[in-house]
Amino acid sequence: MKQIEENPDIYSSHIEEIFPKSRGSSWRDIPQIPNFGCVRDWGPHNLADSDLASINEMLCVFGHNHPNLKYCPLLVELIPILLKVMEASEVYSVINGLLSRSQRDGWYFQLTTVRAAVFSHTFLHVLEK
Repeated sequence: MKQIEENPDIYSSHIEEIFPKSRGSSWRDIPQIPNFGCVRDWGPHNLADSDLASINEMLCVFGHNHPNLKYCPLLVELIPILLKVMEASEVYSVINGLLSRSQRDGWYFQLTTVRAAVFSHTFLHVLEK
């Protein structure tokens, strides 16, 4: 949370960089919202239209700021859950920290389909014992 204390508007500045108000752009202008390997099903989350807009904006920001990130299905599921209890800027900072650490040492998120398969196989093997 240190990043929030140092610069509480970092998420807002990313939104403005990607969707400049001067051009009247929004996430709706993006032909395909990044899904990071997840089939999005918002039904279980009971989301308002404003929540969907926040989620789609955030997915676009993560796609823009992490161009090498192609697979992270947990990211798509975690954003709506955290937005229920946190501000968008806080959610951005928390997930950005988790992503950065995952990219550095493989913690928190499975970032490739191979790692996800290995994790799932190992977890199921542990459950069987």
